Amino acid sequence: MSDDVIIDHGHQHAINRVFALFLVLAIVGATLAKNYWFSTLTNIDLYIIVFFPVALLFISFGFGYASKKAIDYVPGEWESRKVLVTFSEYERMVEDYDEAYGELYAHPGDCMTFCCLLPVLFVFGYMFLIFQGQDIQLICPLVDTLLLLGIYYSIAGAVGFITGFRVPNIDAEEFFKAPPNDDSMEYAEKLDGARGLEVGVAVELGVRAGVQ
Repeated sequence: MSDDVIIDHGHQHAINRVFALFLVLAIVGATLAKNYWFSTLTNIDLYIIVFFPVALLFISFGFGYASKKAIDYVPGEWESRKVLVTFSEYERMVEDYDEAYGELYAHPGDCMTFCCLLPVLFVFGYMFLIFQGQDIQLICPLVDTLLLLGIYYSIAGAVGFITGFRVPNIDAEEFFKAPPNDDSMEYAEKLDGARGLEVGVAVELGVRAGVQ
């Protein structure tokens, strides 16, 4: 049974398509600006290869954030039951849960990763400027610029989008959180197998339209 009964990706897909179109237009626009529209402008390479990718990184972060928030939880009644499972069973359940819903977790710590990416982007831009200064022609100036900017902007856009997508959670805060795995779980697991003790994990399972 598909999880579409509890998660609606319709709005998310629309935002993703807009982002893809925006990225293509940014690549084509920057290529034309460098070769035709503003080819005589002083420092045009600096703007297109250094400053624009940074702006693209931030805009892509916003698109990724919006894409995550656009995932809609479909309200409905759940049938719940509590079971006691062994730690090995619990680990398998967590793996299955992560595989199915791991992308919906919030990773606010990735904001720091995003900040660390800015110097890396500047380094790539500097290397791009050096390459441009060598006057190396692969095919023709227009196609070369389109290919190089396509790769460069795609990397910046993808990194920004993925990071922005990972940071927030979806609006249904009570659902799709990472299962607990703290020190108390580790301590209880060490007691597993002790004589006279029945050790396990109490899990509340929710079932709805065949989705558990």
